[in-house]
Amino acid sequence: MIYQNAGAALTAGSGVKIGLRIGVCLVDIPATTGTGAVMVEGVHKVVKAASQAWTQGALVYWDDTAKNFTTTSSGNTLAGYIFEPAQSADTVGYVKLNQ
Repeated sequence: MIYQNAGAALTAGSGVKIGLRIGVCLVDIPATTGTGAVMVEGVHKVVKAASQAWTQGALVYWDDTAKNFTTTSSGNTLAGYIFEPAQSADTVGYVKLNQ
């Protein structure tokens, strides 16, 4: 999917909210007028919320304020599920995006 960025610059690998869907940028996308490829399915290495241990198969959400993936559902958008476990000290994890 081609995403038209209307906000802050996005880096490859970062999450992005597109309506009620969550995608992962495949390329850097400049702020305001930039466009770029975003994947809205598949398994991706993503930035996870600090201090959270992730359990394989648990639901994962996109926190559009903190700009990371989290197991906290309140106020966040369902993104998919945790593809493989991650320790609380880990800064990244693997997420399978909803289709």
